[in-house]
Amino acid sequence: MEDDQSDVALLFVGEEAILSGEAHSRAHLDLPGAQMELVEAVAATGKPLVLVVLAGRPLTIPDVFAKSQAV
Repeated sequence: MEDDQSDVALLFVGEEAILSGEAHSRAHLDLPGAQMELVEAVAATGKPLVLVVLAGRPLTIPDVFAKSQAV
């Protein structure tokens, strides 16, 4: 967007509720789906990136934290 007047990008990432909880194990605790690609694309805009992580368990996402200015 050439005429973007925003000062910051808010990005909500994490897991859907159905992916966490009892009897919902995952082999990898990174972001599911194409969320990492989305984080990279938004970070590439140069706007400060604020992440809101929605998850019912700890996620292993240090690369995501490194691309954001606030979590």
